[in-house]
Amino acid sequence: MGEPPLGENRHAHRPRPLSRRPGRDRPFDRTLSGSPGGIEVMNEVILAKKAGFCPGVKRAVELALKAREENEGPVYLYGELAHNRSLIEHLSEKGLTTVDDWRNLAPSTILIRSHGLAPSEKKQLLESGWKVIDATCPCVSRIHDHAKRLHEEGFPLAVIGEVDHPEVQGFLKGDYGEARVFADPDGISGLPKLGVVVQSTFSPEKAGAIIGRLFLETRELRAFQTLCGATAERIKAALQLASEVDMMVVVGGAKSSNTRQLTEACRGTVPVYQIESVEDIQEDWLKGLKRIGVAAGASTPEWLIQQTIQFIAKMTP
Repeated sequence: MGEPPLGENRHAHRPRPLSRRPGRDRPFDRTLSGSPGGIEVMNEVILAKKAGFCPGVKRAVELALKAREENEGPVYLYGELAHNRSLIEHLSEKGLTTVDDWRNLAPSTILIRSHGLAPSEKKQLLESGWKVIDATCPCVSRIHDHAKRLHEEGFPLAVIGEVDHPEVQGFLKGDYGEARVFADPDGISGLPKLGVVVQSTFSPEKAGAIIGRLFLETRELRAFQTLCGATAERIKAALQLASEVDMMVVVGGAKSSNTRQLTEACRGTVPVYQIESVEDIQEDWLKGLKRIGVAAGASTPEWLIQQTIQFIAKMTP
């Protein structure tokens, strides 16, 4: 199967019934004939209006592929470029090697992933002779700018997010003093002064609860709203679609924070299943269903979304 161009889905709209003329069929829905009285039954597979690569991930992938084309010798990705197994495998096939540590490697070309990196470590790479291509998401770069400003103004830094997330790890190397991480409101009390930023893909609801607790427990508080707008757009689109279908399938990496948020957001509306690839789809999920919605995380490639839509359409009874 050929791979469509990278980027957001160009077909992200509600489909119209299939035309039976050659070349007009779309992958979103399937018309079944042979029903009693010759009535055609429409089974729709509908994609959320916002799904797949956000601008930051799209930019990082394009930079990685360009780096492979323009540089001789090894080209390394410092950590998974984005949290999607299919994407990482695709980049590996293109000759890009993902590494967790660069210190025992001969200096060559290395790309900083979309989650960013502590400024001090980027400096170490350059001083060690590496050619560094910085694919940090602009949204994450702005969060580092805020963290630097808070540190310079004397605010101890706190990051609202998941301590093991690579984006958050970039703030814990001492560049902005000794930073604290809050993943929930529990245990927050008696803080004299604090400057706050938020992991770009963290849950807005959880972030709001933590900020509320910090407001009550901190004498002097300064906070920047640094949540990613692309994540919010995908959640809104997925929720809208969930209210119009019988079931949702969310496509994305198991470790993807924004993909998990899509799944959690839809769960209260309709049955929802999160998958990494079409191999995860079970036929009994689709029994008796007429309208199936598909959403996808911000690190999910276009070709994987299209494979999912076409696979479900073929399986629809």
